[in-house]
Order: sequence, then structure tokens, then C-alpha cells
Amino acid sequence: MGLITKAFVTVILVGLIVFGFWALSWQGIQTKVTHLKTEIAGKKQEYNKLTQESQNIAKWQKDVGEWNKVLQELHQVKPIKNFIPSFLISIEKLAKYERITTGDPTFRIKSITPGQVVIQGAATGKTKTQTPGLVSGKSSVSITFTGRFNTVVNFLQQLGNFKLNKLVTIQSISLTPQSAKPGSHPTLSVTMPFEMYMLGG
Repeated sequence: MGLITKAFVTVILVGLIVFGFWALSWQGIQTKVTHLKTEIAGKKQEYNKLTQESQNIAKWQKDVGEWNKVLQELHQVKPIKNFIPSFLISIEKLAKYERITTGDPTFRIKSITPGQVVIQGAATGKTKTQTPGLVSGKSSVSITFTGRFNTVVNFLQQLGNFKLNKLVTIQSISLTPQSAKPGSHPTLSVTMPFEMYMLGG
């Protein structure tokens, strides 16, 4: 066998060995690597989903804590004579909170007209309440205030979140835009009658 023939046979054998390695080992390794990459991508998606769910659970637990606090305050029996005074204090605190958190110096309570407190659930004649001494108060109130649109919306949300420690039901709302300086946010004048309820004794 000549030298050229031996070299040719050697090249063929080497080629067969390389091909066999690729076919039997390398291709299998590549397939496994592709499979692992797909599995890793799926695990990453699952991890991101679990992370998002854990964040939602943390937020939900915080919201539950806030609502439990609100419910405790709503069910705390207070002297019914403090119904209007406590409301005036709460509304002023809320207005100050809105000015600070929204950065809106135009948000101001212009007037508050509280109505007469109607006592509900008190014993009259031979009728007795289920819980002796426990009554609820109700009053119609009308307020006028000014503020930017976003601030007004946020204020209404705070009322819905029981920031006054009273149940509030808005009867109607009237918005009147005031003249705005060029380049500044327009200010709204708002008139809003509503009813509020309080548990007392």
C-alpha cells in the first residue's frame, strides 16, 4: 500500500471517527443544551410570576391591615355629641393632607354647612334598641372647596376610603372651572352636598 493510499485511508478513518462523535455525542449534547435552555427560560417565567404574586400578596395584606384599621375606627363607639366637631377636625386634617401629598396649594375648603344631626336607633316609647345605649347619627353636609382636577379626584377617593372615619354618601357634585393663569393648571370650584353617618352612644 502506497503512502498516498495510507494517507487517504487515514483521512477517511479520522473523518468517520469525527462524524461518529458528532452523530453520537455532540448532537445529543446540543439537543440536551437546547432542552435545558428551554427549561431554564420556563423556570425564569415561573419565577417572575411567583415574584409578582408575592408582591401582590404583600400589597393585599397591607390593604387588609388598612381596612381592618378603618373598620375598627368605624365600630368604635364615640359620643354622638362629637359628631359634627369630629367631622370638622377630620375634614381640615384631610384638606391639609391633600395639599401636602398632591403639592396643590389651591386645594382649600371654602365653606362647610353641616345640617342637623339626626339620631337613629335610639329607644322611643316602648321600642328598645338591640344594643342599649348604642345609636347612630346622620347629618346632611354641604361643602365648597377649590383644587386642581387630579386633587379633587384624589380627595373623593380618600372620602371613599373612610379617611373621615365616617361613612359618606355623596348626593351630587358641581364643578366650575376658575380662570387660570397662562401655563398653570386650571383650578376647579366644587360644591358637594353629601350625607355622613357615625356610630355613637
